[in-house]
Amino acid sequence: MAMGAPHPSSSVLTGHESQGVARRVLVVSQDPSDAQWLQMRLGQALQIEHCFTNVEAVLNVMAYPVAAVVVMFDARSDLSQPSQVVQWLRKYKPEVSVLGMGYANSAPVPLAALRAGVKDFLDISATDVEDIRKPVWEACMRGNVEHAEDSRGKVLALVGARAGMGVTTLAVHLSAALAALQDASSDAAGYENAAEDLGVGLLDLGFPLRDGQMLLGLNGRFHMVDAVQGVTRLDKAMLEATLPRHISGTSVLSWPAQSHVLREVSPLSTSSIIQRMRTFFGWQIVDVGGFPSPDIVQEVVQAADHVWVVCDQSVGGIVSLSELLKNLRANAGGKSIDGLIVNRVYKSQGLPPADIAKRLSLPLLHILPHREEALLKSSSSGLLLSESAPSDPYVQDIKKMAMGLIEAYVSSSRADGKSPQTKSGKSWLHWMSARGGSA
Repeated sequence: MAMGAPHPSSSVLTGHESQGVARRVLVVSQDPSDAQWLQMRLGQALQIEHCFTNVEAVLNVMAYPVAAVVVMFDARSDLSQPSQVVQWLRKYKPEVSVLGMGYANSAPVPLAALRAGVKDFLDISATDVEDIRKPVWEACMRGNVEHAEDSRGKVLALVGARAGMGVTTLAVHLSAALAALQDASSDAAGYENAAEDLGVGLLDLGFPLRDGQMLLGLNGRFHMVDAVQGVTRLDKAMLEATLPRHISGTSVLSWPAQSHVLREVSPLSTSSIIQRMRTFFGWQIVDVGGFPSPDIVQEVVQAADHVWVVCDQSVGGIVSLSELLKNLRANAGGKSIDGLIVNRVYKSQGLPPADIAKRLSLPLLHILPHREEALLKSSSSGLLLSESAPSDPYVQDIKKMAMGLIEAYVSSSRADGKSPQTKSGKSWLHWMSARGGSA
């Protein structure tokens, strides 16, 4: 079979030159009747086609535009084959929405689909046809708009090679600073919040587990495993109801307290949650400092818009980060790391931050002062340092980081001819100009 050619023997409907090509949905399964079943429930407004469950067949058919792909997961067959197809699509065709399909009453089926990274799951046993029709239509629409940069929130990954580098402390203070900037712009503008914008989200995925929630004085019951298992139900109302929210405006999603259930979360499902939450959060700060799974760290890095790595002046921290960077760079697939943050810096002791950055072959982005005594005193009172001592040098440097993120976003949007929005709907450009910003 020639590369790029469709799979005519298994197509339910052909005629790629027809007007319906833009709403072409591919069903990937071992039985062509699965596509016929879906066609009957969706009607003729969508063009449903079938191809068999292997990557080569999918590659051939997808030489033509596809609005969405539905991958069949059958408990009677090997679930690894459809999982491989989903993972391939997620990696090489990220602009296409991918759904799973099968019997939800067989627990391994939807779980395998969600672990593989599907956006939604169609339950064949559903009695209401809308339970099938609506997700497919939404997937077709997502395929057109989900990857438009101005319609999605931004994601910053904070990576540390080992626990104790101060990544979580940085993450909670930075997310609070970003939330404060958004709230200030909203209050000044006097506008209502955008319908889907929940502001700033902190994905507290570092190690030790749930330290971010602890530092923020929160204790949410809804956790990452719940989010993965219910990814198809994540919407604004659910997130507002389930995620604990700090007074700063930061909403937090953490790992569960029981570490043994982490095996329910695959690297791709972690990425799925990040991508899903882009719709609802203007910014996501993802803390994976010290997390022991390199595959999950790698997937977070791939999903992020910005990647900052963090270490201190200790030899162990520098050596560990050097090893982590080798792994990240070997599997980056073209993904670059923005640069290095050196934390807890003694000005007159230890290796200078510029030398650390040079050894790691990274740009030096920021230097944070050693303020452990002040941070400990503040956390012992149940407060962030930005709440108890807003003029502290650490807090002021974090504010500069937050402003730098926003200014970079504004500058790139200006270069693209776009007008980035705050959660209030007011242009960041307008707000930055009003406050004397440098963008």
